[in-house]
Amino acid sequence: MSTKTAFIPALILIAVLSSGGSAAAAEQAQHQHGRAQPLQLRLDGTAQWPTDEALRQGMSNIRRLLGDRLEDIHGGRLSDAHYQMLAKQIEGELQNIIHNCRLPQEADAMLHVVLAEILQGTALMAGQSGAPGRPEGAARIAQALDGYGQYFAHLGWQPLVH
Repeated sequence: MSTKTAFIPALILIAVLSSGGSAAAAEQAQHQHGRAQPLQLRLDGTAQWPTDEALRQGMSNIRRLLGDRLEDIHGGRLSDAHYQMLAKQIEGELQNIIHNCRLPQEADAMLHVVLAEILQGTALMAGQSGAPGRPEGAARIAQALDGYGQYFAHLGWQPLVH
């Protein structure tokens, strides 16, 4: 199976995991156990979830990509073409995370919540939602990145949203 072909089912799974009613069925297929409620970010007891180098690198790259454009986004100076390019770059980082990150099962399930939010943000930025929500997509990604920093152990992580 090609990398691109394998990426599409992973993105579908992430999107399904983030949607309300069918999250339990999708997660059961992925992890062989169901949940009555959609996953919500939470800590591992009182600790942040573990990360690995692939995850830290990918999330740092996504943060940098979005952070480099925040001033233009807030100023309304980012064109549709630039939003689409930014969404494509972030999706590339998501693909690298999905293919290279190896976390324990529970940490992986929590990560899917974050990745689903980022994926939904990229869809808005790329104009795939049918609504003019490109800046809202960027805000959604920034909030997901901040959630990642709150719930995952990534030394030196700095939030984008203040």
